[in-house]
Amino acid sequence: MVSFKKYFAYQFRKSLPALLIMGVIALLLTFSNVDVYVHPDEIAEITDERITVSFGILAFILGALCTVAPVLMLSPFKNRRNLDTLLFLPVSRVKVAITHYLVGLIHVISVYTACFICTFLHLLQYFKYLFPIYLIPYYFLSVLYGIVLYSLFIFIFQQGSTVADGAIFILSYIFAPWAIVASITNTFDLSNVGEYFIIYAPIDAVHNFFRDKIAPDSSIYQLEDCQIFILILYGILGIASIFGFIYAFSKKRAEKVGDISDSYFGYKVIIPVLGYSLLLIATDILTIILLAAMFVAYIVYRRSARLQKSDYICLGAAIIPIILSSINR
Repeated sequence: MVSFKKYFAYQFRKSLPALLIMGVIALLLTFSNVDVYVHPDEIAEITDERITVSFGILAFILGALCTVAPVLMLSPFKNRRNLDTLLFLPVSRVKVAITHYLVGLIHVISVYTACFICTFLHLLQYFKYLFPIYLIPYYFLSVLYGIVLYSLFIFIFQQGSTVADGAIFILSYIFAPWAIVASITNTFDLSNVGEYFIIYAPIDAVHNFFRDKIAPDSSIYQLEDCQIFILILYGILGIASIFGFIYAFSKKRAEKVGDISDSYFGYKVIIPVLGYSLLLIATDILTIILLAAMFVAYIVYRRSARLQKSDYICLGAAIIPIILSSINR
């Protein structure tokens, strides 16, 4: 336990410069983007609006922090030159994983909280026009989803054997749920709710809901049942991601660092699933571009132009979604 406390304290002190930089940038964005505009009475009568409140930058900051923090926390473990120091410490792998998870999460919550406090104090000046009390439940719900988002991203990034692979995985998973849902709704001619599944969408939904509570004269935004379902779904996945990250980190073999990323949460699944999904909703020109992108993605995966037999099979199977897409047009 003493070693764990010392390691945690060391990592926290070591990460303070990154915390300071993120904090300064986030606060500058907050000060320059949070605003309240009170419409003149004659305009209010025409538009049926007395005020316009803008604090959507908080959702952007939270999403950015949850995306960047995992990369900063785990990047040292993607470099073979650091392995002798980092993987053979007098602290168990599980405790090392928990330490880096918690330090990154503390950074996210502390920076976001500072930005929220500044926003709250600014909106408090307009209390006679607004209901800033709704900022309190907004804060706790947004932080809760921030924890979910951070957990998802730190698990996803861990699946990469290099920083570049981990970053590609994060970028892919941001849009993969949208592509999968959009392809299904397009194929079966269902209502398209794919945009709700973009991994940042729940933050935006929570913001829109409470924005209209804080400024009640504006249009009323209601959460749909689908959005509530997605919040719950991502919440469950976030909890699973915490345990998945700790397990994957503790079982990661040193010789795999810097090697080909062969996790089933990586290229093996991302390329065909994301590629086929996009092919199902693509037009003729985009189809050619997507096929070329899939081929390049396999080269990046293998780090060579010499692909394996399974890669060519996956590329050949792309004819199926192409045919289905042409039928549905």
